[in-house]
Amino acid sequence: MGASTLQPGNSTGEDPTEEPGRGRTLGLVSLVLLLAGMGIVTYRLYPDERRQAVNPSFIDNIFASNLVIFIARVILLLGAGVLAAGMSFVVLSIWKRADAGHYLTRFGPFETEAIEDIRGEVETWQANWAEQSQKVIELNERIEESDALIAKLHGELREANTVIESLRDQASS
Repeated sequence: MGASTLQPGNSTGEDPTEEPGRGRTLGLVSLVLLLAGMGIVTYRLYPDERRQAVNPSFIDNIFASNLVIFIARVILLLGAGVLAAGMSFVVLSIWKRADAGHYLTRFGPFETEAIEDIRGEVETWQANWAEQSQKVIELNERIEESDALIAKLHGELREANTVIESLRDQASS
């Protein structure tokens, strides 16, 4: 069980010894730090000095304003953030599936050939195993029949030897 217990008069199930505003304070501090970081990044993204082209081209004319340069930088930063978040999601998803025992057999429209080759080999080995298992069963049955026949012949040989010994005894007396 966890640290939370259900006490009479405590309907939330939380531990009454915890500070009630601790999570809220931590959240506010995190929000203030995030906003301060965003403010610093925004301040650094706004261009303060830029070169003036001697013979401006079309692109130079588009980026002649500091506001346009700032917006372009913000868009590039947001695009990088989206790509980083997407990459993190993909990596974490693959990692979690591998931990759960699922293996990546398809990647987009491609199916890995190695998995298919292994599946084919497994099926081949299973078929060979079933065939050899049937042969083993048949050979064990034949061995049991042979052992029974050998035991029967051994018994008949003993009987024949006793008959021969008795005939020799009669002939010599």
